[in-house]
Amino acid sequence: NDEKGHAGQILIDTGTLIWLHAVHGVEPLDMPEFTQWNTDIRVIADGVLNGQNQE
Repeated sequence: NDEKGHAGQILIDTGTLIWLHAVHGVEPLDMPEFTQWNTDIRVIADGVLNGQNQE
């Protein structure tokens, strides 16, 4: 993020996966891996979506 607290690219990419699921029904784990990150953000997005479905 920057000095104003704007989201960094990893958060933007994770949010995009969540948005794709919400708008188009695309499962995050069906998308290609984001190789620029050490963490598999598809798993994070999937976890967020699964957490939302449990509430």
